[in-house]
Amino acid sequence: MKLARDEALAKGIVINGLVILSDRPVPWNAEHTNPPGGLDRYYQDNVIGGPGAFVMVAQNFNSFGQAIMNKMIAEIAAARQPRYAALQLLLLDPARVVAPVSFRTIRAN
Repeated sequence: MKLARDEALAKGIVINGLVILSDRPVPWNAEHTNPPGGLDRYYQDNVIGGPGAFVMVAQNFNSFGQAIMNKMIAEIAAARQPRYAALQLLLLDPARVVAPVSFRTIRAN
């Protein structure tokens, strides 16, 4: 998994995370849900990456809905207008756009 993460970061992709905290460890792999230092710390150290990357934390399964909405709002708010300029050209005249369009999340540090 770390190799795929590193390859994505090398391509300029920003990886954000959403952690659902739980006191119930998975019996077959307790460190998966409750690693040493906490799951949010694990995501901070091993999952997220790139400019402005963040971890959003849901305190439990009941708060997941609000946490995913907060994460989506944060990612949408981080979007910058100029990054969609190529999309506007593509919609107007597909033949005019020659470079690939990127839709990755970018947040200033």
